[in-house]
Amino acid sequence: MKTVKALCLSFFLSIILLVGNSFAIVDGFDYPVGIPNGQGWDVCQDFLESVTVACVQITPPPNGTHLGEDWNIEDGGSDADIGEPVYAIANGIIIKSSKSGSWGNYVMIQHNLPQGSSYEYVVSFYAHLGDDRQVSQDDTVERGQLIGTVGDRTENGNWSPHLHLELRTDQFPYGDTYLGCGYTDSVNCNYAYGIVGWLDPSNFIDLNRNLPIILQPGPSESKDIWTTSVYSYAPDGSFPGGGKDDEWLVMGGWGDLYYILIEFDLTGLPLLTSSAKIELFAGKSKGYGNTNVYLDRITEFWDWRTQGTGRDRERLWWADRPSATQWASRDLPAPTVGQWYSIDITSLYNAWQDGTYPNYGVQLRPVLSWSRWNEFYSSDYMDDPSLRPKLVIKPEPQLPEDTNITLQISETINQSEAKIYLYDNVALDTIRALLDWGGSEMKIAVYKPDGSFYGEYQSTQPPLFVEIPNAEVGQWVFEVTAIDVPYNNYPFVLVAGVEEIIPGDLDGDEDIDRDDINIFLTYRNQPASACPECDIDGDGTITALDARKIVLLCTRPRCATVSELIYLE
Repeated sequence: MKTVKALCLSFFLSIILLVGNSFAIVDGFDYPVGIPNGQGWDVCQDFLESVTVACVQITPPPNGTHLGEDWNIEDGGSDADIGEPVYAIANGIIIKSSKSGSWGNYVMIQHNLPQGSSYEYVVSFYAHLGDDRQVSQDDTVERGQLIGTVGDRTENGNWSPHLHLELRTDQFPYGDTYLGCGYTDSVNCNYAYGIVGWLDPSNFIDLNRNLPIILQPGPSESKDIWTTSVYSYAPDGSFPGGGKDDEWLVMGGWGDLYYILIEFDLTGLPLLTSSAKIELFAGKSKGYGNTNVYLDRITEFWDWRTQGTGRDRERLWWADRPSATQWASRDLPAPTVGQWYSIDITSLYNAWQDGTYPNYGVQLRPVLSWSRWNEFYSSDYMDDPSLRPKLVIKPEPQLPEDTNITLQISETINQSEAKIYLYDNVALDTIRALLDWGGSEMKIAVYKPDGSFYGEYQSTQPPLFVEIPNAEVGQWVFEVTAIDVPYNNYPFVLVAGVEEIIPGDLDGDEDIDRDDINIFLTYRNQPASACPECDIDGDGTITALDARKIVLLCTRPRCATVSELIYLE
């Protein structure tokens, strides 16, 4: 059986996501319960496993008959799952939301996958839900969005409460909304094509937790060009310098200077990332070979197509090139012909996105310009569009939706360096922190407000997720250490916040129901200090006025009425 308890999440980045100037549909996958990583839940019956009703294995995978995963609260009783929230595992569209026989209430979501994936899309199937489904057919949903809750026997098809999750591909031969029977050996289903198209849900989720976004515009959306200081490359071959808007981006020189300028439209892209890289494909070279590169931040607007002093708008004239300032403190290594050349701009990307600098793109200058050349394919390259320039972004993993983020750090760190960050916790809240980086090995140590050690988390697979329940009031300390990073000034991101408390949700299950009413009744007519969350109206005392407010906030049909609460007082 699978038990998900790990505080560090692993990410599989081989599938790529190609976008234009709008957000792509799928940016990764999370677990359907205990989001984002299934914490606090067990898989009672695994994919292609067979077990008893008590979750005792009969036949191990892959020789069992179960076509999905059955999820239960870890160490919970038989009815502990009832009313527990169920979430969409990824962005998608609802293709079915209904109720049927032994499946009870169910939801099906189609998730369109990025170009380069093994499948065009997958369909997630959530069964044995309650009657309070939160979505309807044709609704669009986001990763981590509430779609329903685990149902009781009257709602879920008369099963011991649990979530049944299946995952199917576009190669599923029975139809996207086919219900099936949950087991390969069921007499009620004729699986004429065998189990073609079913996937192991957790394996797929683990391999696709966070998909990189790749921006690779074509000729009509791009803004990249090269320019030179002497020869204009105009039809008459006259001077002063200019360049060509063609299928190449040329840098170097014959003693003169050739520069590359490139700008990506960041509209709709993540506001924070732990990895952003410009990648250029080195198509050829000449002269004495390649040259190292200076990376500059362009500091003013430029567009050779709409402005300039030159006699045409076909090139960026040397006199019209924009001002720029060197960004990288040292030169970058030379590219290799026939390979991708990667330029890390993580800190610059985050500075653009947080408004520190306007995004006017970057300029690449040669370190050597005496018969040294770097020649990359431009966005106008037509023979193989996959070799055009691209911006590769690792979307920042998110803390759960109900987190009020109050600390957000985007910095760099050197090998073996430790950096200290302070976090002020003002109530006995659950603190959540997430440390993310591009790869290699990092560590985060946590210290309590009194200076005592709380815990230490280390991994070679980002990100690291830390959750501190009922954290003491005061100043907590996060110490981030670079254990093994590939270079100095290595970028990382630290995000922290506290769990937001839903008014009336006294047991913290994101649902206001009879359980919350029972907690309230325990503290009725007591001062608010006995149960701060019970004092809904904030008057310092837990009274019938608070009872009325809780009833009005109820999200389940079995809450007590106001008259019942007043009577119980």
